[in-house]
Amino acid sequence: MEVSLSNLPADILWHICLCLSPSSVQLLAQCSKYFWRVCSDPGLWGELAGKLLGPAWCAYFSCRVDDKKRAATSALCSHAHWRQGLASARPSFRGHSNAVFGCSMYGNKLMSSSGGGEIKVWTVRDHSCQTTLAQHTAAVLALDCCEKSRLVVSGDMAGSVKVWELVDNVDDFLWSQSTKQLKTMLARGGVSHIDCFEKGELVHKVRSAGAVPPALCKGTHESGSGVVAAAILDSSRCLSVNNAGFLKVHNCEDATALASLSSDLPTPLPSVHNANVSVGIDSLVFHAPSQSIFTGDKANRVLKADIERGCLNDLVGEHEGWVWSLLTDGNTLLSGSVDKTIKVWDSRQHHRAVATFLTGGPVAGLAGHLPHFLLCSASFDGTLRLWDLRMMKQVRIVAQYGERLSRCCSTYASVFAGCFDGEVKHVRF
Repeated sequence: MEVSLSNLPADILWHICLCLSPSSVQLLAQCSKYFWRVCSDPGLWGELAGKLLGPAWCAYFSCRVDDKKRAATSALCSHAHWRQGLASARPSFRGHSNAVFGCSMYGNKLMSSSGGGEIKVWTVRDHSCQTTLAQHTAAVLALDCCEKSRLVVSGDMAGSVKVWELVDNVDDFLWSQSTKQLKTMLARGGVSHIDCFEKGELVHKVRSAGAVPPALCKGTHESGSGVVAAAILDSSRCLSVNNAGFLKVHNCEDATALASLSSDLPTPLPSVHNANVSVGIDSLVFHAPSQSIFTGDKANRVLKADIERGCLNDLVGEHEGWVWSLLTDGNTLLSGSVDKTIKVWDSRQHHRAVATFLTGGPVAGLAGHLPHFLLCSASFDGTLRLWDLRMMKQVRIVAQYGERLSRCCSTYASVFAGCFDGEVKHVRF
């Protein structure tokens, strides 16, 4: 009896395809109509993307069945382009009047902060500005957001820490507000005489008056020293670090400080790259799954924080200059410094750098896909560099600009970096 692949049951062929590479599956689909039907199964492409890009992609493929194959194909192509360093510069996000110091992803939106004290919310697809938050009075260096809790935390060089609640769904937002807050919105919208007290009437009047703010500032805390980085812990707490060397835990309801941590470790001697050694903290990173918190300071150190014990004395390692940027997946920690190096640390083996990369300028931002050993760095020499952490080498310079770059963030297909020319640079893989 002659055995042919065309006689194989679809489920067996489906499992065979899972053992192949995406390009091999595409070639197999060209052999016959039967193979084409099996290889075009959206579930197959979802499994392939999840296998290559990690289990987190299972949630991503909860979209409509018709969109699964398109989304999976795009994700797989972007992953391959990351590996090969294939990138194309996209139009920049223009609208800031000063240097852009911070950027963070909020779902499919991009948020950026600048030296003019403004925070902008952008639509990534068409590069349009949706909202501008302009309540800060000084340069905003600290910015972080969480789509799940709809919270944004920001901090400026005047020492103000603000917690915002973004308005995504107007109805849900209005019904979550108190009667007093709804009346305040109406008053700001020009309705001076309010003769109704039922919440349903107030919600209707606020909608009719167009008095819904793009974001609600839930509270402000004055830390007394310039705030340079921030992170959201959960729906009730957030973090900020300042130039005075303090890591503060804030209540997300009103931004009040719940705790304040500082390091008791001795300050090291000045170095070639850092003549002005101080205890000020320059960078902060928080990894939610592992609950890991790391800081980088002006004393060249990378420290691990434990807010439950209230200490900031766990030394991970040191650079020869200020530590400006951090990135972690819970196990591997990367730090970028003024000394033009990126160090890779095993956070479980302190004081030991697994690798050191030399860049062309002070490293201001780090972003990438650490589970897949891919890293992108933004430097003061205006370059975006792609690194392969598995091979421990630079893949290539993916973009070069004429101005200094600052902090950056990434999605599975793009990297966004703030620039001193007032733009947010966009590179797509």
